Amino acid sequence: MSAVPRFSFGGLLNRADLSTLRRQIVRITALSAAAVSGAMALVLVLFSPTAEILGISVSLYVFAVALLNLLWFALASVNYRAAAFGLMVTLVAITWINPPAAARLALIALVVAAAVADTRAWRLVLLVVLAKLVYETVIVFDQGTIVEGSNLLTTNLIILIAALAVRFVINFTSRAVETSQRTAVLLRTSAEIGAVSTQLTDLKSLFDRVVTLIQERFGFYHVQVFIVNASGDQAVLQSSTGEIGRRLLARRHQLAVGSQSVIGQVTLRGEFVIARDTDRDEVHFRNELLINTRSELAVPIRDGAIVVGALDVQSTEADTFDAIDVEALQVISDFLGTALRNAATYEEQGRVAEENRTLLREAEENNLRIQRLNRELTRASWDEFTQSERALLGVDSEDTRVISRDEWSPSLEAAALERRTIATQDGDRTMVAVPLTLRGEVIGAIEVESGTETDPATIALIEDVAARMAISLENARLYEEAREATGQEQFINNLSARYQAANSVDELLRLTLQEVSETLGAQYGSIRLGKLDDNTPKNGAAAS
Repeated sequence: MSAVPRFSFGGLLNRADLSTLRRQIVRITALSAAAVSGAMALVLVLFSPTAEILGISVSLYVFAVALLNLLWFALASVNYRAAAFGLMVTLVAITWINPPAAARLALIALVVAAAVADTRAWRLVLLVVLAKLVYETVIVFDQGTIVEGSNLLTTNLIILIAALAVRFVINFTSRAVETSQRTAVLLRTSAEIGAVSTQLTDLKSLFDRVVTLIQERFGFYHVQVFIVNASGDQAVLQSSTGEIGRRLLARRHQLAVGSQSVIGQVTLRGEFVIARDTDRDEVHFRNELLINTRSELAVPIRDGAIVVGALDVQSTEADTFDAIDVEALQVISDFLGTALRNAATYEEQGRVAEENRTLLREAEENNLRIQRLNRELTRASWDEFTQSERALLGVDSEDTRVISRDEWSPSLEAAALERRTIATQDGDRTMVAVPLTLRGEVIGAIEVESGTETDPATIALIEDVAARMAISLENARLYEEAREATGQEQFINNLSARYQAANSVDELLRLTLQEVSETLGAQYGSIRLGKLDDNTPKNGAAAS
């Protein structure tokens, strides 16, 4: 069982919860009425025990009123609405039963009703109390003097004005509290949606979470999000609350941009649209699944100046949306617009990253292909070079002499085949063999005596020399090929120049055969003209 809140005037003034404020008013009024009634009952018992009203002992009647008020005081902590109703009935009844105190009791009854009753109850209490006051005023004017009647009329008018003033203050306070609460809900909801929008990159999950939060925080009947399609002619439903929402999503619900609907108009105009009464407002599109909708509000979702969708809320009450709702939903829709832009940016970055990864893979594959081709070309070029008669395939150093030799030692073979440095001990000598590697291909090997010990610095020096040597060998080979190509080109140019001086076919044939044979060192050469068959005369020239 919940504890009864302790009464304090400081607590009463500091509470922002209107229902708590009304509960305190009921408790204060009931406790005060009980105290006054109890004191009056004690005075009547002591000084006028025989007094009666309507055939009932006045002291007993007042004591019963005190007990009733104590009951309402206790009940207010559990159910203040029932306590307020009982208190108002008690005060109104006393007002009718007790004419001498009618004015004072009417004031109390009207103030309590103004503070705690809803509009209908307040009007009923006001009507009943005014009827009593009018009745008492008429009696006074009829039976008393004009002065007494005027005084009572003035008092009753003051009572009425005071009650209306209290009601105005309560209504104003209610609106202020409601505005404050809705503003607080707006701030909390906006903060939650802002946090959610930074955590969720999946738009579907984000939209589902947002519509659920809006429905829970604001208590709307239905909430949904529409996004304009790529062609810009349809607003397509993306998220919707409840079982009805699932059915709408299943049938791929959409509304045309610019159609006679709240969504169609908001996506066309780029500003909020309200259908205050769906039974009379032509801008509302009646959906057979949302039969309880009485009012609808939609705000645009923008990406900069472009409308990309709409946030739509619906209520079961007519004309329920105000400026606070519009402001709150616009703030939330701006979050959604930012989330859409971030999602598009994230998607674009992902696409660019994937393209870059693809380009990187292709570049790596091309690089591997180029390396393989380079190795193949290097291998083919050096194979051709080493097989040519002019190539010197190896040298050895003996003492101070350098002699030609093409035999491979075991260390040289091991270094070339295993593609690594080989260090071997030959008696007192340490031999280091290093492969000559060019573009990943071994084109030879170098072997050097490094002394009596294997010194890492010496090995590193030999490996450095081998690397530089491989590059220099390649440059020398290319230079020889270029020089040979240049010589061939020069020979052809010279031969072409001598062709210009020849005056007959016979001279051209003899000139060509002579120059080619001399250049190539050929011992025999021949040239034949014409098509070879049994009927063709055998003509030609030969040199030997």
